Amino acid sequence: MTVPTLSKEWVTERFLRLLFQNLVVEERSDVRDATLATWNTALETLGSNYGYLENLVTQQVLLEWYAVLMTPLGVPIDTSTFYHASSAADADPAAERHPIDKNMLTQDMGLVSVEIVWKARLASAVALAKITALWPVKVRNPPLLLTLSLIFLGSAVRGHVPPYPQALHQLDKYATEVPRGGCC
Repeated sequence: MTVPTLSKEWVTERFLRLLFQNLVVEERSDVRDATLATWNTALETLGSNYGYLENLVTQQVLLEWYAVLMTPLGVPIDTSTFYHASSAADADPAAERHPIDKNMLTQDMGLVSVEIVWKARLASAVALAKITALWPVKVRNPPLLLTLSLIFLGSAVRGHVPPYPQALHQLDKYATEVPRGGCC
């Protein structure tokens, strides 16, 4: 993925969606770490082409990802914005499927530990911090930051107490990754 002559077309919105949702639902730390490393490589690839990142990952996509991240613990994750890869099994209704991520998606704390859910959410927050930091200043400041504020507020208005440790971690990562002097 880091071969200089390799086309950058391998980084698509669908690929990034799959990586992000894997960060959210993955229980194994080694797979989460590999996914985050792949995410970082993909973003570095996008960052080398001015304007490509914000055209590929629209503000709506970011809003969807932040909404997933801000889902309260124990509340099932809304998968309506997830990318669902089709397969040959789609054509065969008798094909057996194994929803391996079901416990994480339903946030069933009897089947998955709170610690694992938090680790997945923190990995997702780091991923969103990275992509937020790479967005150009003119796009990121203030429109994107205002949008992020509205997400946090909207979560509270809907009666959900936002998971502040996630929000604080994400904002801290964002602040540390913004190049010096790049925010104003």
